[in-house]
Formats: sequence, C-alpha cells, structure tokens
Amino acid sequence: MLLSPRDARRVWAGRKVQHRLPRARTPPDEGRSVPISYRRPCPALGYTREGTPKLETVMACRVIILRVEAADTRDALDADARDEGYHSLADLIAEHGPDGRVWVIRMIVDESETPRLLSREVVAGRQGDYTDNPHRALLGEMEAVDAATLDLFTAQARERDLERRQERHRELGLMPFQDQVRELTSLAKQRRVDVRDELRAIRRWGDPRVCQPQLDSMRAKLGVSTRVDCAA
Repeated sequence: MLLSPRDARRVWAGRKVQHRLPRARTPPDEGRSVPISYRRPCPALGYTREGTPKLETVMACRVIILRVEAADTRDALDADARDEGYHSLADLIAEHGPDGRVWVIRMIVDESETPRLLSREVVAGRQGDYTDNPHRALLGEMEAVDAATLDLFTAQARERDLERRQERHRELGLMPFQDQVRELTSLAKQRRVDVRDELRAIRRWGDPRVCQPQLDSMRAKLGVSTRVDCAA
C-alpha cells in the first residue's frame, strides 16, 4: 500500500495499526503480507517538465493484513482515530468526509521474512532508509522489532480491536429499536448476510416488544452479541 511518508513511518513504528481506503479501490486480502511504501523526491532519477525532482518509491516495511471491513466514516469512533494516527475523530472525518464510504484495514508490522535495519548510507535508487543486509546497516544496529516485541504488538492490536467492537456494540444496544434495525440492516448489506426473514417479521408485526426475537436473531447472525432492550 502506498501511504504518505508520515503515515508510512507511523506504521513502521507501530503507531498506526489501521488505515482507510476509498471504497472504489481494491483492498488487500486478509492474511496477506503486503509492503508499505511512500514516495519522495529523488534528483538522481531526473526532473519533470515542471523542474521538480522525479519521485522514487521507498518501502518502509511490510504488514500483515488482519481484517478488512466495509465501513462509513459516520460510524467512526475515537478509537478509530487513535489507531489511524489522527489527533482526534474530527481530523479523521475532515480528511475522509462525513459520508465517506471506505475499506477499514487492520494491520500489524510483519517482521517474519527479513530484518529491517537502519542503513549506514542512503543511495538514491539503490539503497533506502532501511536494509536487510547487516553489512549495509549502522554499526551495532539491531533489528527494528524482534519476535517478542512483534508478539506483543499483535496482542495489543487484537485487544484494541476487541475493545473497539465492544464499544460499537454497546452504542448500538442503547439506540431506539428502529435505529438498531437500520444499523443492523446496513451492516448486513456490507457483510452480505441474509436477514430478510427477520426484516419481514419486524415490518409485519411492528411492536418492538414482539419483534425483539427477530432483532436478537439479526444480532446473532452478525456477531453483535450485546443486547439492551429498548423502547420504540
């Protein structure tokens, strides 16, 4: 994935564990290891017609894709803003728009294939900021993340992900009945889960007290476990 230099560095450092792509773009597959890259000016590659240096693509690290979900920016939480490297939820919404339809990508730095060492020397077009060759690394430089730290990052990322889902489920459970139906219907469309039988029953009977089993069935199909009985 091609990110800004700032975001690429944050991913490498473990400070950004979630990223958003416009829904029009194709997201990476879950479970894959993919490169995180950014572009920077490189005079050695020549200049554009406007007189600016051409850009080279630099790989900062690789990440493992933990999960990919379709989402709307209006559903973002403060936890999303923190995990994506924003100062606040308002900053996230300002960048993606209040009605932005995106892919939300959870990831963690992949250190399983090759070491990532700080380069002793940066050579445009040949050697970037990091190297997997110890002879080209700074003297005494160790791998950026060892196996124990990687395990810790993985556990922390999964814990934050669980807290985020639980927070969203609690918020949903406090909504009025019809709002819950709308939110669960939208989630079912995103995940392509069939809840047509439940919706037909809810429309036919109308009374929230009578329709609570159908709402619970929708929750179960979508893995939304928290239940709070609410009035219409």
